[in-house]
Amino acid sequence: MVRGRVKVYEVYDERRLEALSFIVERLRSQGYVTSMEVSRTLGLSLERVRELLAVLRKAGVICESETFTPSFLEAAVRS
Repeated sequence: MVRGRVKVYEVYDERRLEALSFIVERLRSQGYVTSMEVSRTLGLSLERVRELLAVLRKAGVICESETFTPSFLEAAVRS
């Protein structure tokens, strides 16, 4: 038996949904994502990308990595 009302959610911002989908797909396929990669690929400001990444960080889905070296990150951003 369900008590209370069922809440229904709909898309409010298609662009943010697209960005989150891209971020999640990259995380699943390569295990990491950079804010620069998302910004360049989707044409979003770094500030907007960081806001979206913060949502996933606050939800406990991602954390900032300390294992990647600067040279690795430079190569990842260039590719």
